[in-house]
Amino acid sequence: MATKNAVVYPSKSENNRVGETSVFYFKDIKQDVTLNKKIYNNFLSIIRPYSNKALFFVDYFVVIFMFLFLIFGSLLWAGMTMFGLVFLTFFVWIVNLIFKKQFSYGSLYRMGMHTVTWPILTSEFLGYVKFPFPKLYSLIFLAWMLIVLFSQAKKISRKAPVKKRG
Repeated sequence: MATKNAVVYPSKSENNRVGETSVFYFKDIKQDVTLNKKIYNNFLSIIRPYSNKALFFVDYFVVIFMFLFLIFGSLLWAGMTMFGLVFLTFFVWIVNLIFKKQFSYGSLYRMGMHTVTWPILTSEFLGYVKFPFPKLYSLIFLAWMLIVLFSQAKKISRKAPVKKRG
């Protein structure tokens, strides 16, 4: 609220309720500020021809930004998921060494790239239903990866078996 001598504004609010207000007095301004109708109208006459064009360009910028955000945002999200997978796979690799499963870190990482689908879907679903612990992504991944690890009978290899001659 503004008066002739001051402006009163909320300085602290909680849950859309004003808790405290502050007062700013115009006498505290050290420099002269003059705003009359002539200056205001001159400013509007300068801005008015460009305002419609600005709105036109803002629409195009928003559409282009949304398109680029879809592309680069998804690339960033996938990159961050793969980066996090490096650390989660490390824990699975330690379990692999403890139980002597003989999987290499690279093969566990490749399995983790496929395994990460269920934790992503489950954590997103839990977020939508307002589950009290929505950040279970890592635990779901580790549990699912351990199920995959202990269900594998032998080492997954990228190389084809070598045939013996003779």
